[in-house]
Amino acid sequence: MARSKAEISPGSGSQGKEASSDDPASGDLCQACGTPLVVIRLNIDGNALLMQSCETCDIRSWRLDGETIDRTMAIAEVEDHTSRRR
Repeated sequence: MARSKAEISPGSGSQGKEASSDDPASGDLCQACGTPLVVIRLNIDGNALLMQSCETCDIRSWRLDGETIDRTMAIAEVEDHTSRRR
């Protein structure tokens, strides 16, 4: 069974860049307020799931293999993976 792998970091290590729509993990600042983003990357069954969060704006965004998804879809992806591991 494939295991999920998580990487959590404040920003993405590319200091001073704003997050772009092309690659949201390439920047580390919130486009709305400039606060460093918290980035969580998960590898779920070979699919890259990324969550970015701004502590100041309380805004989160999710991407699955580069495509924007909503929170419900992100949770379903994780639940699907964990239910197969039982």
